[in-house]
Amino acid sequence: MRTITVATFNTHFGIGPDGKPYDVDAVIRCLDADVVVLQEVWLPLDRMDNAGGPGHGQGYRMHVSSLASAALANGPRLLTSPDGAEGEWGVVVLSRFEQRLVRLIPLGRKGNDPVDRKAIVLELDVADRPVVFVAAHLSFYPWHAARQLRRIALEVGNVARPTILAGDLNLWSRAVTAVLPGWRRGRSRATWPAPRPHSQLDHILGAGGAVPIDVTVPRLGSSDHYPVRAVVQLG
Repeated sequence: MRTITVATFNTHFGIGPDGKPYDVDAVIRCLDADVVVLQEVWLPLDRMDNAGGPGHGQGYRMHVSSLASAALANGPRLLTSPDGAEGEWGVVVLSRFEQRLVRLIPLGRKGNDPVDRKAIVLELDVADRPVVFVAAHLSFYPWHAARQLRRIALEVGNVARPTILAGDLNLWSRAVTAVLPGWRRGRSRATWPAPRPHSQLDHILGAGGAVPIDVTVPRLGSSDHYPVRAVVQLG
């Protein structure tokens, strides 16, 4: 049975708790996954392409979804307008497979969350077999994150082919299972807050015959999240 490796990692701008940048590319290299989803990615205005983006030189195709303007001066922060922006903040999908953007699912904005969030739906060509891949970074308001996850499930619909969902869902494992009862996930492992995590906010799930069978949380990077890596069977 065919398997692929998937990883998800909230990079926290590529800035550690000491305020200093760490090597996101090294984390990607160590994860060595076929598909990597990155959240809270810092994309300087002069590096928003495959030649200078995260994972460059590692054989990945890249899809970028910029969600907000951002700046690093005086501490990393999101901006409500492009004025004064030094770059963009968003979600990046890296894939070793041919990939095609199917659509973006609008998830909306709520309360003090400044980000108009979207889920990325891609179709991957895995050995001439289409696999649906959904990447998301949901709201930090748990009740709104649950609504956003339901929206993703409704948009994806009845899953008839291998489908993988990965990202920082900002929901604990029980909440994810309650919202997506038909989806499979591996054993729960704490990912946040690093370096002493007590909760799993970052998830890799499968449906339509896609089953995560080996889930690990490598102690990599200096973000406030640890990455999740999974081997996924494609039934």
